[in-house]
Amino acid sequence: MKTKIKINEKKLKNIIGDVINEILFNSLPKHDPSGNMYHTMLTGKPYIVNEGLIHSYPIDNVIFALANLFDLVDVKNTEEKNRTLYFLDKNQKLGNKNGIITLNKYSQNNTERIEIIINENDFNQNDFDRYLLKYGWFCSISEKLNSYQNLIRFIYEKKFDVDVTETVLKNKYIYHICPDIYLNKINRIGLKPKFSSWNTYSNPERIYFFLKELGHDEFLKWVYNFIEGKNFYYNKTDGWALLKINTASLTNNPTFYFDPRMKDGVYTMDTISPENIEIVDYISKNDLFG
Repeated sequence: MKTKIKINEKKLKNIIGDVINEILFNSLPKHDPSGNMYHTMLTGKPYIVNEGLIHSYPIDNVIFALANLFDLVDVKNTEEKNRTLYFLDKNQKLGNKNGIITLNKYSQNNTERIEIIINENDFNQNDFDRYLLKYGWFCSISEKLNSYQNLIRFIYEKKFDVDVTETVLKNKYIYHICPDIYLNKINRIGLKPKFSSWNTYSNPERIYFFLKELGHDEFLKWVYNFIEGKNFYYNKTDGWALLKINTASLTNNPTFYFDPRMKDGVYTMDTISPENIEIVDYISKNDLFG
């Protein structure tokens, strides 16, 4: 005797979503039973690597999972992407799909990024963050899409990108720009990773560096780029400093990764001690605004 089971579309979608999650998680190492910040904040089993840090899941796995969980079109090429944006902007569904998801190909240093485009009335950033943080990806860009009325774009980057520690150490020196209000603190405790937000970009706790030496004119150009998009307190700021870090004398074995947004840019999530840091150029407030 055969038993028939009735199941509605919503329940079927939930079952498929659970299966996708289990396949994704169970195909990778399990989380550390001692737990960590992400495990406490989010449900599911994050993919843990050394020292309790969450590794970034492979981009193809993540795109596949999110496309199914949120009914997104997995766009493979630019032509297909352009063809779908008009319909999304006019609130026209793509069959039963809500938006598009694709591998973003416009990053520097050939690093991978995930792009999601959706009508702003359908989903917000938190809907996607809840899953992507769990998979080791964070939202670096959240913005209205140019030339469209109702579309919003999210760009997600890896928590950990391409490891280029060996390249950085061969360089001997790397460079960092900062307002001079931080110099006393840097002189005492060094450079510490911190969260930052600039223009439409957001970054987790990191320190960013230039691989190549900056001449004075290039240093000045970058300072103007920084202050153009962020409201620093100029009444407390005398100027900006260019710092040189001697990688040959680093003692805590920091790991460096490529910056997806800047060619020849790298970042670390480790501390740089003050004895490794030297001020090599300075721009006063009068030089900038006088």
